[in-house]
This record gives sequence, C-alpha cells and structure tokens, in this order.
Amino acid sequence: MQQLALFNNTIRSQRLALPLTNPSLNSQIAFPSLRTRGPLYPTIPPLVKQNHSSEQKFITSPMHAIRLNGGLGNQLFELISLIGIGRNLNRQPIIPADNGVVLSILSIRLWLSPQKIYTLRATMMIPNDVVKRFKICTHIRRGDFVTDGMHLPSDPDFARDATEYLIAKFRKELKRKAVVVVLGNDPIFSHYIFHDKVVHPADVEHFNVNESLYLPKRIMQYKVILTPTLSPEVDLSFSRNFCDVVLITAPSSTFGFWIAYLAKDGAKVFYRDIEQTSDRVQYEMDQDDFFPSGKT
Repeated sequence: MQQLALFNNTIRSQRLALPLTNPSLNSQIAFPSLRTRGPLYPTIPPLVKQNHSSEQKFITSPMHAIRLNGGLGNQLFELISLIGIGRNLNRQPIIPADNGVVLSILSIRLWLSPQKIYTLRATMMIPNDVVKRFKICTHIRRGDFVTDGMHLPSDPDFARDATEYLIAKFRKELKRKAVVVVLGNDPIFSHYIFHDKVVHPADVEHFNVNESLYLPKRIMQYKVILTPTLSPEVDLSFSRNFCDVVLITAPSSTFGFWIAYLAKDGAKVFYRDIEQTSDRVQYEMDQDDFFPSGKT
C-alpha cells in the first residue's frame, strides 16, 4: 500500500473556510474498535462473537452491512475488520451457515478477487492520452446523505474550491497540467459543480478554454471528466489504476475512504476535516480507527 506524505492546510474562500487534510497512510489496516459508540445505535448487538470452548479459536460478526444490503464501503469495512480482528486475536474468522449471508465458495472467491471486467471498464472510461496525464480524482457522495440527518453530503463550494486548490498546488509543484476525474454516485450534481469544465473524454486534447465565453472570471484552465458509470466496483478499480490524487469531499463516506486507501501506489489523499463540519458522525468516530497511530 502506498505511503502518503503528511500534509495539512486550510483552503480559504470568500464563502467559508475549507479545511483540507492529507493523511499519511501505510499498508497497516486500522480496524474499528469494539468499544460502544454511544446511543446512536442502541439496538445493535456486540460486533463480534468468539468461542472459548475448543482448542481452535474462531471469531464471527453479525455482518449487518451485508445482510441489509449496505453500500460497498460499509461491507468492506465489516469484512476487513472481521479478518483483522481475527488476526490480532489469533482466531479464524468465520461466517456461520445460518446467518443469512452465506454464499457459495465460488461466489465468495469472485467477490474477494479483483475482477478483470472492472479493470477493463475502468480503462475504457478514458482514452490513452488521458491515461498518461496527471489525474486528480474528486469523489462525490450524495444519495441518502442528503436526507438522513446524520452524514454531511458533498458540498458544491467545497468540492469546486478544493479541486481547484489541488490543481494549482500540483501544477506549481510538478509543472504539469492535471485532468480532473469525478467519481461518485450523483452525476447530475457533479455536472452542476463543474458544468463549465466538463468535456467528453475524447475531447480533452481539443478543448480550448478561450472558446467558452460564458465561463466565470476566476476561471482556471483545466478539464473535468465525469465517470459514465454508477458502479462502485468500477470507480474503485479506476482509483486503484489511475488516480494520482484523491479528494474526499464527504468526510464520513466509507466508500470515499476505500477509494483513497486503495488508490494507485504513490497516490496522495486529501479529505475534508470532519471536525470542521456539521457531520454528526464525528461524535461517534475515533480517528485511530481510520489512521495509523501518530498520523493526522
């Protein structure tokens, strides 16, 4: 897994302060702790069960996210946490046959193994000349975050200003122009944010910013490609193969975490500081669960 340089900064705009943080991650998975998170989910049973009677030790989990058909990010956290806790306790992680989520051995292998079809689809999202360019991947998360009263969805001002901050930052540091690729589950909202920058992937080389007379005065010369898929598997594969920089705009998005954590080797990750927002997840979130000790 990639090593990411530590970076802390704050984007300032005329509208609001936009904290942007770059964590330093490594290959060590940080697993959710088992302590109680407070009254938000009082009916959920203990996270793991473990046997004490046999010489060979096992550990299991209710697998709530999988049973309730939760998002891919939540499912990955649930499964990887079970595996990691099992390793730490020297116990074999298992899924009981009577818990309603058992799949065939073949299905489990296909689910856990990277599938070539997703990589192929990700490759088809952009032409070869764009593949060679420096790519900033902005992740947008809306959907149920807009109405659930708990999570903070992607904010259009933050997404735009933070993306343009990163474009200017890496243009200055690397002397390279960047292409922005927007990943996420709301292409209409993404188009609203970057409506004056969106181009068809095939037109990236031919786009002339001077021809767009309706653009605002604070224009920056860059292009935005919207991913033509709502498949999280394809977005995950795209990040793993192509993203040089990942920006998480919804601070409590679990899928955003995996988009960043599993990005290509050497990728840099930036995210909105949840403590500077109204996202209620911050009150039950311990940063030690997400970042290795000593990192911010």
